[in-house]
Amino acid sequence: MSKAKRNGGHHVRFTLEEQKRNYRKRVERLCLTVAGPGVYQMIPKKDLHRMFVIRALPFEIYPAPGQNIPDDVLRKMRKIYLSLSRHENVCVTESGIEIPLSEFLTTGLNLKFYIDGLRDSDYPDAAAVKEALAPFTSFEEGFDKADELFDLLLNVLGFETSYLDSYLYWTRFAPSLRREGGFAVENHIYVYCRKREEMKVKIGGMNRTVFRVRIALSGSKENILDVRIPGEKLGPAGARKNMFGIYIQQHALMRLMERLAPLDRISIEDHVCTSLLKPVVLRQGDGSYLIEMRVSNIKAGYLLAEIIGDILVVKTFLFITNGGTPEGRRLQQIAGLERPDREYLAIDRLSTFARADIRDDKNLEALFTKAGCGCLFALHDEVKRRTDLEEDLSVMQMLTKYFGIREKHDFMVPDILERWQIKSVTGSER
Repeated sequence: MSKAKRNGGHHVRFTLEEQKRNYRKRVERLCLTVAGPGVYQMIPKKDLHRMFVIRALPFEIYPAPGQNIPDDVLRKMRKIYLSLSRHENVCVTESGIEIPLSEFLTTGLNLKFYIDGLRDSDYPDAAAVKEALAPFTSFEEGFDKADELFDLLLNVLGFETSYLDSYLYWTRFAPSLRREGGFAVENHIYVYCRKREEMKVKIGGMNRTVFRVRIALSGSKENILDVRIPGEKLGPAGARKNMFGIYIQQHALMRLMERLAPLDRISIEDHVCTSLLKPVVLRQGDGSYLIEMRVSNIKAGYLLAEIIGDILVVKTFLFITNGGTPEGRRLQQIAGLERPDREYLAIDRLSTFARADIRDDKNLEALFTKAGCGCLFALHDEVKRRTDLEEDLSVMQMLTKYFGIREKHDFMVPDILERWQIKSVTGSER
């Protein structure tokens, strides 16, 4: 009997005995980590066998029933999940001991439920085992944080594969019992999708395609939220409606990618959404609007938008030094820089300010700060400091906090714990 496991896109087959040995090694390692030497040896082999029989299997990502998810999207989600779950740690004791989230969601939860169902009379060392592992099994804060982190991870999977001009993807955790060969818990993450809503509008006398700005939060079959802006923020022209749906033009997406490199497209689009959720709006004399575009709460420029019919359309992105921004106009007055100068010096894009030598020029920093563009140097520091993992999780935390939505996950199906609380699991007595 064997089982296929993914390993970097390949399949490695383990026999049942190899699976048992690997599982016991993980339990032993976890016991050693949270309770020190000697505890694992006190657990009877028959209990280790029962733990293996009803173990939580590694998480797998599949298309939800009836959903047609491209293979490349599934591959990307699996790669992201594997990376984040292995590299993001969970604090599991009050003393600060940490283990990888992937280990917590499988071996850690198994050990927790085993101890919760263990009675002092089950075997001579049962009470000692419970006491030794109590710093882990009774640390509820660790389980709450793991639940929150897992929810953020589910959202990251959707956000890292969704684009503003194509499809929305989101996920839902759906554990189930596998009764064949034991009562193991299959941890399935199902993937859902929906094509972006698009429409044609007249911009500059020509029909242009615009895409609705929406966010899909993971945790349910359908949890799509429209990003909208209150009419009161748009002045007299917005008085006729309480809320305006927001759409974005393809041209704006192109300018964002061009002017905010070296940030990747996913990060940029995430920051577009977060900037529009809490918009800072400047009304222009021609009836258009400048909406601050922020990267990690640092101003990077403006989304230029206007009301077209009953919607607000983001037409383009202006980097903060652009001549159409308040800061760009001040820079022109102070330094005499015209558009050709800005383009020649390449100061109309983030990549210039991400270079290491720019931050070292104090005179240049003073000039840009005087023009109101000092945030560019904060962006330099932010781009240099941040990692993809930090950025992904910070965006997810902001979004879930903003919407007040977070799932509470049952990591193991309810009757698994009940089976630990009766004398027979596999037909034999303890």
